[in-house]
Amino acid sequence: MQRLRSILASGEESYPDAVKAVDELSREDIPTALDSISSTAGIRGLQWPEKNILNKLVNRWYEEDSEAALAWIQSLDHPGNRQFFLEQIASSMAIADVSKAVEFMETHFDASSSPVDFPNNLFDLAAKVNPDLLVRACALSIRKGSSGSAMLVQFPIDFDFAGCLGGFEDLAKRMQPGESISNMPSNLLSSWAKADPQAAYEWTTSIRKEEWASRLPFHFGVNDFFEGYAEASSPETYGNFVAEVLEIHQADPETLTDSWYALAAKSDTATIDSFLNAASREVPEASVIKSILSKSFACSGGSYDSLRSELFSRLSPEVRMEFLQESIALGNDNPGPFNDLARSMISLGYSEEELKSLLKQP
Repeated sequence: MQRLRSILASGEESYPDAVKAVDELSREDIPTALDSISSTAGIRGLQWPEKNILNKLVNRWYEEDSEAALAWIQSLDHPGNRQFFLEQIASSMAIADVSKAVEFMETHFDASSSPVDFPNNLFDLAAKVNPDLLVRACALSIRKGSSGSAMLVQFPIDFDFAGCLGGFEDLAKRMQPGESISNMPSNLLSSWAKADPQAAYEWTTSIRKEEWASRLPFHFGVNDFFEGYAEASSPETYGNFVAEVLEIHQADPETLTDSWYALAAKSDTATIDSFLNAASREVPEASVIKSILSKSFACSGGSYDSLRSELFSRLSPEVRMEFLQESIALGNDNPGPFNDLARSMISLGYSEEELKSLLKQP
């Protein structure tokens, strides 16, 4: 045991020697080694070599005497420390049998503790089995006041996204107020958008006003759908899709906002051309642009600014001034983006005095 402590104290480059020292320990020495290493700075304060050694120690003990290892873990005072060791066992178990690992966590997991190093390999491996297992794995992280952390998952080609989201919907309906899921695939909706955009969009928009939907993480918003579909489609395909959404759902007041965010996800000139050509077949292009721009002022920076500037530049000088005057009459809570558009009017020959009058500046 002393040799193991000395090797770990010498730094990361001695990690291979520490692994050998672990193998040389007797089973009877393992509890002492676990206690000694984890008490150095507390598990949260340990560096990766020490954490990996703890992983190897507890997994070796569990393989040789699972009842004794679990009894030792349950005897620990700190719930976060208990959870850490359970996670190490589940993470190793998942490589051979992810269903067994999820069942292990469901049996032994302490829902009152805060996540430490949640075994993220559970999610990738569970997704390869079936959607239900992925939902069960994610359900392990339900907490009150959760941090909302998430991870990327490598979904198989034939993954049942609709079935998976149906499972999360059922789960959300059973959650208590104030509870949320801290570990969920951050790319679930965007990945579904690449596989079946129409189904993904319809599901996303259908849950907007559902009370239970607020219990799902922030990354289940329609913007994540747009980002996923924008990445997977051509400018022409994407522009036409956004125009189709605008046409079909034009009675929905949220659709214009959706269209703005959709274009911001793919704001190159070719996509804008495709969108405007399709959206202005029966409606004047200027009317389409003004409607979209009217929903843009809540956002600033990056693609939002460039998209707003390009759409504004496609209006005639007279219509630009008309749009600015209409916007002033309506008012907005974020004057910065509006003022940027107004100042661009100088390049069209408007004077500083005219702009000051328009913007009501001294």
